[in-house]
Amino acid sequence: MIRKDANVKSSLHILGLSEDEIEVYLALLAASASPLELSRRTGIGRTKVYGTLEVLEKRSLVARQVDEKGARFVVTEPTNLLIHMGDLEAKLKLQLETFHQVMPEFTLENSRIARKLIAVNSARSTAVIAKPSPVVTSVVVL
Repeated sequence: MIRKDANVKSSLHILGLSEDEIEVYLALLAASASPLELSRRTGIGRTKVYGTLEVLEKRSLVARQVDEKGARFVVTEPTNLLIHMGDLEAKLKLQLETFHQVMPEFTLENSRIARKLIAVNSARSTAVIAKPSPVVTSVVVL
């Protein structure tokens, strides 16, 4: 059982959930709960549980149900993780496209900058070598 739980947690982490999100999500898989109940079940502070629920709600992984007793949270359809993964895929695709567009110019510009820095450092090295350095003649110990 522990091994299975570890595998589930590892998989949810790979899918982009934080440790707290995983704990709250798994607790809600067992049964719906209020933020206070979730805090008690998971050992996560109540304030942090509210923030975690907000993130999970934005990802459509949990839903809020309000009645006369207050708000309770339930797990939504687990396939909603695909929506989140699709968003991540789109973001990664944009990052890769931007990288491929910018990198050739960046590499070229870096080579120019590197050559300038080498030239400036070479000139400074020559100037420093020609300049005598001060010599310490005495040391005072207190």
